[in-house]
Amino acid sequence: MPRRALRTRSKARVFIRTPGGKVVIHYRKRKSNPKICPLCKKEIHGIPKMNSSNSSKFPLSSKRISRIYGGVLCGKCLKNLLKKEVAKTWLLQ
Repeated sequence: MPRRALRTRSKARVFIRTPGGKVVIHYRKRKSNPKICPLCKKEIHGIPKMNSSNSSKFPLSSKRISRIYGGVLCGKCLKNLLKKEVAKTWLLQ
């Protein structure tokens, strides 16, 4: 029986034949989903796909984009948001 952490259906099972002819099971980690923009539901470019256990090994500069709303909004949505804000301030003056 595998150890307790591997007794779940969320782990992908891969059957591997060893050189001795024995078939063993290897467990693969699931791939994490890409970060998505909450407005347009598209993938945010520039952020690597990583699990929470793997994210602590990356520096903060590679986990997010260095701009306002970096890692939250995609470039197009941010551009549209800034245009709306500039238009609001222009009308108020």
